Order: sequence, then structure tokens, then C-alpha cells
Amino acid sequence: MSKWGKFYVSDVKKCFKVRRASISRDGRTVWLVCDVDHPMFSVVCSYDMQTNTFRVLIDGNDVAEEPDGTIRVCDKKSYPDPDDGRGAIWRDVWITSDGKIVREGKITLRGCEL
Repeated sequence: MSKWGKFYVSDVKKCFKVRRASISRDGRTVWLVCDVDHPMFSVVCSYDMQTNTFRVLIDGNDVAEEPDGTIRVCDKKSYPDPDDGRGAIWRDVWITSDGKIVREGKITLRGCEL
């Protein structure tokens, strides 16, 4: 897991509030969206049933496996670089099974719009 994921894994284990769960097409992985003790975002996790491995991958509000094998994470929160002074951005991202972002969608919400 990334440093970020390791930081949030203790929060997930502490409260383990699963909002959504789905099983991968191959039946090996359970994709989870879990609440943590943070009001601004949830985290996307994976549980590999064959290796008994739980990982926190990225923040987001929903997760779905795509036909090309990537994982679509809805509403990932981040900040523009360089900062334009309009606050956080939310967008869908596509990740690999280990959490690496391979594609980003259009911005769907800005902090200044809240």
C-alpha cells in the first residue's frame, strides 16, 4: 500500500463502515467503499479472498470494475496543481488493481461550488 493507504487503514479497521461492496468478475476480489473518521471523503479498498489481503487504495465514493480491467472510482477528491484558488476538485479516475491512477475524467465539482 502507499503511505496514504497505510495511514487510513487503521481508521478503516477501527470503524469498518462499509457503504458499498461488490465482487470482481473473477470472484477473487471484493471492492469496498468504506467510511473513515473524516467527513469529507470515503476510501476505496480491496480485499483479496485468495491471499486474505486487505488494502486501502484511494479515496472515492463508488467503485466499479470496467471491461478493460481498470477500476473506475467515482468522485476522487484532489487539489489542482498549480492551485488556482478555487478549492478542491472531484472527478472520476480509473485505477489499476493496486491503486495506480491510469486515467482521469473531467472535473465534476469544485470546492468553490459547495
